[in-house]
Amino acid sequence: FPVTICPPKLTRYSKNTDMWEGYPVERDSLLRSWWRSGERNLVVLTGDVHASFAMDLRVNYRDPSTTLGVEWVTPSITSASLDEYQKRWKVRLVERWFRKGDMNPHLKLLNFRDHGFMLVELKRDQAQATWMYEKNILKPRARVSKRLVRRFPYSA
Repeated sequence: FPVTICPPKLTRYSKNTDMWEGYPVERDSLLRSWWRSGERNLVVLTGDVHASFAMDLRVNYRDPSTTLGVEWVTPSITSASLDEYQKRWKVRLVERWFRKGDMNPHLKLLNFRDHGFMLVELKRDQAQATWMYEKNILKPRARVSKRLVRRFPYSA
């Protein structure tokens, strides 16, 4: 099957060598290797993009039958997010654009606005990520103000 690394609309932008898209050949090789060896129910944990993501980890991002597992990205705790550079309403528009139509069918969660962290719980037959957000990182005694839970079940 053909492998599509990055949605076509994003390929016109410069590649970030801190992310998967900066290494399409290596990413393709790794994903195909996992696919051929029968690896499934993988959980990839990452961060340092100052945003929250949850997505299906697919060999072909358009084809759900090529899903290998999930990729979960933790937000930054205090490093600037997109809303420190743009007005919040503009950031929400960007989030909607990323979720629009079939551009990123593998994308399950996206948040460019909030700061926080991610808790991951691994059990024998399931993995669960919980994103915890704080609205005001400038408060000396900040409290978690939002909580979002996403689960990915393993096959037994």
